[in-house]
Amino acid sequence: MNSRLLYPLILISILIVLNGCATSARMGQMKAEPQGLVEMKGATPLKHSISIKQVEGGTQTNPIGKSQIENDAFKDALTISLLDARLLAGSAEGPYVLEAKIIDVDQPSFGFSLTATTRIQYTLTRTSDGKEIFRETISAPYTAQFTDSLIGHVRLKLANEGSVRSNITRLIEKLYQLDIAPQTVSLLSE
Repeated sequence: MNSRLLYPLILISILIVLNGCATSARMGQMKAEPQGLVEMKGATPLKHSISIKQVEGGTQTNPIGKSQIENDAFKDALTISLLDARLLAGSAEGPYVLEAKIIDVDQPSFGFSLTATTRIQYTLTRTSDGKEIFRETISAPYTAQFTDSLIGHVRLKLANEGSVRSNITRLIEKLYQLDIAPQTVSLLSE
């Protein structure tokens, strides 16, 4: 074989091996670390009272495409984050249910530093009367630097994970800031 053809083929083969296949964002890297926030903010009327009802909008990762955020991994990261933040209800359904919908994941196709931005809509509803207590779409960017990984699809996965982690952290901050008056039951009859 001609050496002029051999060297480019070897180079292309090396790049394919180094680049590998795209993989999904990992649950453990998407979960928030709210311990400092919980200690700083103190008590909340939502303590141990939220159940996760539904998570949607995630996408399966195609190995030859871009890294994506899958529903199951996102739901697990959200569940563990709320548990760590002392917001998740026990085994029974809590007095509030949370729904999360991934609206959009903005990802670059290439670059040295890759920034992914997730937009996730969260809705918190009181179970006793179906009243919506909180609805907000949170947008959170995260940049993975070239120094984080030389491999582009790994940097994109890191950017996705960091963006979801930041998004969930912002959700927890907002939930701790909610001013929810406890429900009262009137014992007076008319």
